[in-house]
Amino acid sequence: MTTIQTGASIGAILVLLIMALLFLRRAIASGAVKGGDHARNRDGTFPHVCSVCGDETLITPEALHSLSSAEKALAVRECAQALGKDLVEYVCRSCDASHCFSISGGRAVAMGVNLYEGQRFGSRCGECQRELVAPPWELGRYDGRINSAPGPIDALGLVCRHCDAVCCVACCEYVTRKRTDDGTLLCPRCFRGPQDVFFIPNASSLGNQSA
Repeated sequence: MTTIQTGASIGAILVLLIMALLFLRRAIASGAVKGGDHARNRDGTFPHVCSVCGDETLITPEALHSLSSAEKALAVRECAQALGKDLVEYVCRSCDASHCFSISGGRAVAMGVNLYEGQRFGSRCGECQRELVAPPWELGRYDGRINSAPGPIDALGLVCRHCDAVCCVACCEYVTRKRTDDGTLLCPRCFRGPQDVFFIPNASSLGNQSA
């Protein structure tokens, strides 16, 4: 009888230990979800759990992008603690959620997620706010081959296939700066490409803007 009781006690202790480990893991994950204050490793990486989809990853310095002045203003509007901080952004590899961090020394502090949204169908560039010019050709004619478009195109808008932001060609060219081997343009908002779909004012959907 004593042996049975001892075995039951050991079993109960093991169950409690397993439960404690599970709660500890959840607490660690929860801290990462909320962002918290992460110490960066020597190579600049730090652990992260997406608060939107739960994707766990190790964020590298290459995956972080500095926010533009306009994006910083939007971030500060949603998170007052971000004022005066060195802000960077990580776009989740699984769900495209935009996570904003403040980098200070060897630490990364989460400011929030999706603090601003891409400008989908506005009439101004989502990066520099210049007034966009409407293309003089029909819908979709030069999509996928923007280098064939006639005339100056700097003031024309391009619609990002990834984040739906609308930015002028000039800003897309500036942020790309020979970073792509094939010369395709990147989006100033999410740094992905190719940017090859012209913005047509009053288009009802992104799908309608594709050739």
